[in-house]
Order: sequence, then structure tokens, then C-alpha cells
Amino acid sequence: MHEPIRIVVAEDNPGDAYLLEQALRREPQLCELRFFEDGEEAFRFLSRMEPYADAQRPDLIVLDLNLPKRDGWELLQFIRHDETLKSVPVAVISSAPADLAKQSLQQANRYIKKPMRLDEYMQIGRQILALL
Repeated sequence: MHEPIRIVVAEDNPGDAYLLEQALRREPQLCELRFFEDGEEAFRFLSRMEPYADAQRPDLIVLDLNLPKRDGWELLQFIRHDETLKSVPVAVISSAPADLAKQSLQQANRYIKKPMRLDEYMQIGRQILALL
């Protein structure tokens, strides 16, 4: 049996987090999902600060850019400069076109515009897992 893919998701909208979870669970790969509603808590987990000192390195990170407490851009910068995380694939999800225009300045592996329809949302699980 294969080890599950460890995915960290930083998404503050409960509805979007639920749809993303459903999209990822539809895929055949077994995923271990860890959700964070704000950027600060995601940062603490990724930094292995208490209470996450024993956290395993994720295989994949999904970031919303507009997060409370610490935004997704700041998290992305941290990930790309951290020796243990910089090789982890990152998918950025955003509903704002202006955010997507900044992609050349950032280092995400994939940028996904947040879908407006349920059927579109169900397709992004495959796009995210294709990064592995």
C-alpha cells in the first residue's frame, strides 16, 4: 500500500476548503489533508513551531493568497527560502485576477483561478496532484 500524499491547504473560506477537499478526495491517490484557516497557523505548522514540532514535511502545499494574519504571498516567500520546504510543489489558488498577474514575481509551481462553478471546482484536484 502506498503512503498517503501529505497536503497542506491554507484556505480561510470554509466553503472553498470543503470543495477543495471534495475535489482532492475524488482523485485515486490517497491524500492526507491538513487545513489551516489563516496564514499564521499555516506558518507555524510549516516552521514546525509548537504545537507542530513533530509535523512531517508536506508533499504538496495549496495556498489561498488572501489569508488573515499572514497572507499567501508571505507564506510563499517563506516556503521558497526555507531549506526544508523550497523543493515542495506549491499551487496558489486565487479569485483575484490581479493576484494572478503577479505570478512572474513569485515562485509557485501552478496558479489556479478559483472556480465559480461546482463542476469546475471538481477539476482542480487533478491539476493540483499533477504537480507531484
